[in-house]
Amino acid sequence: ALRWLVIGLLGDPREAARRAAAREDLDAAAAEAVIRSVRCAISSPLVGAARRAPEAWAELPLAWSGSWDDLPRRAREALEAKLAKENRPSPEDPIPVEGVADLVYREGDGWRIVDYKTDAWSDGEELDRLEARYAPQLELYDAALLARFGAPVSAHLLFVAGERPVARRVV
Repeated sequence: ALRWLVIGLLGDPREAARRAAAREDLDAAAAEAVIRSVRCAISSPLVGAARRAPEAWAELPLAWSGSWDDLPRRAREALEAKLAKENRPSPEDPIPVEGVADLVYREGDGWRIVDYKTDAWSDGEELDRLEARYAPQLELYDAALLARFGAPVSAHLLFVAGERPVARRVV
């Protein structure tokens, strides 16, 4: 959906979604869902700020490497839950991390990361669970961007499946 959002920012979201639907072989219902998400995201103050920012990137590749102990807390906890103790790297081994940030832009003397999420949710508790699920990813993006630019970073989840965007600052 990000590809459609980026195209939608530059022109008509319906036309962007139609072109993307044809390329991705989406049915009409999926294309309509994309249009709704694009419209929702475009109405967000975060995306508005990115459009006015002096520097902004969509789908910015990020890389970070550090030891197990250098991993951001929530990212380390998420990996601990997934990896059996015997499969974890030793504390000294470098851990390479790569990802693609949906939207990164300069704001003041720092940077802002926005990660779009199209998960459906119905209440604040569900949003809290989704935030906890995605926080490790944004912590790693934060670490990578801090290493790359050496400037303060804030990272936000932007939920775009509803009628209005909901932003949650994670870092």
